[in-house]
Amino acid sequence: MGHNLEHHLTQGITLQPDHILVVDDEALIRETVGLALRGEGYRVAVAADGTLALELLNSLPPQHRDDLPR
Repeated sequence: MGHNLEHHLTQGITLQPDHILVVDDEALIRETVGLALRGEGYRVAVAADGTLALELLNSLPPQHRDDLPR
């Protein structure tokens, strides 16, 4: 379930400012938090590590990256 669910949550997602990015090295935590947030109506992307998280964040258009908290 883990890898397939994570693939489903991230497949084809281009992060936008209103999305939530869940980053954790524990698959069960990523899955649980991701499912809970999606159940509340949020659009969720997950990343297993900081490298993937940065790749997803860098996929934002430059004007949206400037709006991210630092």
